[in-house]
Amino acid sequence: MRLIEQCVARREVSSQVIRRVAFGLLAALLMMGAAPAAALAQAAHGRGAGGVSGRRTPSVAGLTPGEGTGAGWCTTYGTAGVKGLFSYDNVWACGPDDTTGPTPFDSNGTASFQCVELSERFLWAVDGLAPIFGSDVDGAALVSLYHSAHPSVAVGSPGPSSLPQPGDVMSFSEGGDIDSSAGHTAVVVSAPDSSGNFTIMSQNWDNTAGEETARIDMTGAHDGHVQLPGSSFWNTAPFLELKPSIANGDFVTYDGAVFRIAGGAPLYVSNWNDVGGPQKTIALTTAQFDALPQYPANGTAVAVGNPGTGHGEGYVFAGGAPLAVVNWANVGSPKWTVVDGNALDTYASSPSDPWKAYSHVRQYPANGTAVAAAGWGYVFAGGAPLAVQSWANVGSPPFTKVDNAALYTYTSSPGDPWNAFSHVLAVPAAGTFLTTDAGADYRVAGGYPFTLSSCAAIGGCASPVLVDPWAIANPATSQAHVNATPANGTLVEGLPSATYWSFSMGQRTQVGSTPAATAVNDSSLAAFPIA
Repeated sequence: MRLIEQCVARREVSSQVIRRVAFGLLAALLMMGAAPAAALAQAAHGRGAGGVSGRRTPSVAGLTPGEGTGAGWCTTYGTAGVKGLFSYDNVWACGPDDTTGPTPFDSNGTASFQCVELSERFLWAVDGLAPIFGSDVDGAALVSLYHSAHPSVAVGSPGPSSLPQPGDVMSFSEGGDIDSSAGHTAVVVSAPDSSGNFTIMSQNWDNTAGEETARIDMTGAHDGHVQLPGSSFWNTAPFLELKPSIANGDFVTYDGAVFRIAGGAPLYVSNWNDVGGPQKTIALTTAQFDALPQYPANGTAVAVGNPGTGHGEGYVFAGGAPLAVVNWANVGSPKWTVVDGNALDTYASSPSDPWKAYSHVRQYPANGTAVAAAGWGYVFAGGAPLAVQSWANVGSPPFTKVDNAALYTYTSSPGDPWNAFSHVLAVPAAGTFLTTDAGADYRVAGGYPFTLSSCAAIGGCASPVLVDPWAIANPATSQAHVNATPANGTLVEGLPSATYWSFSMGQRTQVGSTPAATAVNDSSLAAFPIA
């Protein structure tokens, strides 16, 4: 449990800041013919005390556009050992919090990397909003004060229908783990997931900079509040709505490319005609785009063009891959998002693709992805769905409901322009490691799970997938998705003997060395006769 230290902002305006403000305004007034004395008096008036009325504006701030960015900011103002620890949009959170004196965004004078210093610096550097001075500026009040100073910036109240976005700035009321006299403020650096969890970046979190996970109650039971890690307290947490809220179905642009949001992730749009014609778009910064999930959330439903009633009607995402749906009723008739089909069957970005446009879809579900269809459960391993007789045997993971047809159709037909059934393999890819809750290890070659007696002998068993032993013990069933014997032409290397073998009709023949062989234990081969 972490206690937020007192996060005050400005007990007074430093002489350093006054000088910067004064000389900036002096230069402007001299250009208009004003007398030096009058100019200095006008610059200093009202800056020493109190509230929003003493705030600076961009025209008199003495700050350059974008000032406050870069990790060098922390070392410029910090004492020995201070450095930039976290960043968003190139604005860095500095820690530990000691500085050599006040920064242009704070005037505490002794430990000025307060939470307010970061939020105000971010608001200036990224959004061009002038900092606010005054004894009443602290973490809890920052959002309200900025809204008063900049009424065009709306204030959001966290809840299932009002989610903060990366780049928004949030205030936290006193209470729980947060200081009882000043509250806290932070920059939002990731959007809430389906559980309401999102990431914030702040200074003076446990006396240093920090990135922490906050939570919104997605049931609506604590609207207007968020919960910080390790705390049972719900803090009031208004936020400045600085960034557009991005929802499923929205079209966004980044660096000249167009994407459509599906399951939180951006799917590339190569042609407006594929999604119903030109649409209104939301421009994203690099930081906003990078904060989006790489892959659509499990269960996300999408359709290509105008869905029909048959082959290739739609898809449901599982483990980052789109699994074909031939009948929406088979997956609960979800609401779908129309997407560009090119985004679903192009998986690797080319060197000429600066946006990594096609890096948001996997060809096959990630290892360990759990799905259910037609009364059976499955866990994906090496691109194939291996049957699960009991979810307890694989750790009782959450699963995604999919169409059974997607699990038993492995090649696209000539009349399938979207490669709808190219996202599932009949058996795991060669080299896939499997394990069971009993500790048995296997390596797949030619669709057959070779039993391993020693992982060390083959250089280790990297990232094995936990599977139900039922699938391995029942290869004759269609649900198992493993072979009873290695497929014809399977090449393996027996170790430690370094002997190479080729399989045909369940028998093995010794062959010369080949890089195409999959390494298994010599003991793994004993059950197969030599031809």
